[in-house]
Amino acid sequence: MKAALFLCALILTTSLNLYAEMTEGEMSKTLKDVPIHFHNRDIERIEIFHVPTNVLTRAALTPHMMTNDFHFKLIITDVPGSEICKELLGAIGKTEIKKSATHGDLRWGVRIIGKNENEIISIFVDRFGTKGSLLNQNVSLNDSLSKWLNRKLGAVFQ
Repeated sequence: MKAALFLCALILTTSLNLYAEMTEGEMSKTLKDVPIHFHNRDIERIEIFHVPTNVLTRAALTPHMMTNDFHFKLIITDVPGSEICKELLGAIGKTEIKKSATHGDLRWGVRIIGKNENEIISIFVDRFGTKGSLLNQNVSLNDSLSKWLNRKLGAVFQ
C-alpha cells in the first residue's frame, strides 16, 4: 500500500513539474510553433479569459484561478475561419519571454486546445502585459499580446 501511494505521489510530482524543465529557448519555440498548429488545422478551439482590473481579489490571480473564476470567457471554435484567431496567433508569435520569479496579478489568459483536448499552449498576462505565465511557468514578456487583447476585447469584457 505504501509503495502504491509513493508511486502515485511520484507520478503526480513528475507530471506537475513537466513544464518546469523547459528552458527559455524551448518556451520561445513553443510560442513560435503556434502558427504552425494553426496552418496544420491542429487547433480545436481557443479560450480567452479575463478578470477586469477593477475587480479586487485577496491574492494575485494565478492561471488556475483565472480558468476557474474568470469574469469573462470567450470560446472560439471556428478557428480556421476566424480572422480574430489569425490576429491573436500573430500577437502570440510576436511575444518574447524570459523566465521570471513571479507571474504578477494575472488578468488575461489564452488557452489553445488541440485535438483530443490536448493543451497546445496556455499563456496568461497581468494588466500591464509584462508579467505572466506560460505553460505554468512564471515569465516576463513584452506587451504585444496584452496590447492586442486590450485593443480587441477590452471594451467588450468590461
